[in-house]
Amino acid sequence: MAQSSQLGEVTEIWRYPIMGLRGEKLPSAEITRNGIIGDRSHAFCDQDTGNVLDPVKYKYGWGETKALPGLLELKAEYFSQPDTHLRITNRDGRGISSKDPAVDTWVGKMIGHEVKLMKSPEIMVEKVERDRTIHLLTTASLRHLKDIYPKGEFDVRRFRPNIVLDTKSDLTGFIEDEWLGETMSLGEKVKLKVGRPNRRCALTTMKQDNITADPEIFKNIILHNKGFLGILCSVSTGGVFRIGDQVSLIS
Repeated sequence: MAQSSQLGEVTEIWRYPIMGLRGEKLPSAEITRNGIIGDRSHAFCDQDTGNVLDPVKYKYGWGETKALPGLLELKAEYFSQPDTHLRITNRDGRGISSKDPAVDTWVGKMIGHEVKLMKSPEIMVEKVERDRTIHLLTTASLRHLKDIYPKGEFDVRRFRPNIVLDTKSDLTGFIEDEWLGETMSLGEKVKLKVGRPNRRCALTTMKQDNITADPEIFKNIILHNKGFLGILCSVSTGGVFRIGDQVSLIS
């Protein structure tokens, strides 16, 4: 019979409907082998070259992205379920529907670049192939970084996790790094296989919404954990999970 070791509970769930934009915080989510339904389902592309846009430049199997930091000034969320249209808003609360014919022009003016909104299933396909389906971050790691760098603003939005795990008080430091290769249960059904630690980049330092730019954030992650923060997981068993669900390691 399988034994479990309790780690804590799900305290935040995040979905990012458009690659590179700020995401939406959810009370619950359905997860499949391809991740949280609706996550990274769309992207803005350069209208001339077709290159996918992202706040920083990355190389993917399907191409190289073009860096546009202004994307982080915008937020994307679904009006209801992920099979419906999106709403894109700026910091002032002004927004536009993805069904509006003017959406590309509106966003282009916001970020100073001509764009086209596209469905991009290849983004999540590659994440699955590279065992990057789900990004999980613990409050233990964030508390540890805050202890190291008290002036730092370790808001979870800097790190773009799908799941934030509020760890038990006796779990400290970069605790999730000890779970590599293990299986985690979330609530009654969902099971995740922990793949590898998540290597961070300059995105963690960038200004977004009311979070200030701070290069020391990334420097401290490099100095104290070799540039890693959080873990990347694949989905062993899908289902619905919620804020408050208990999380355990299964052995």
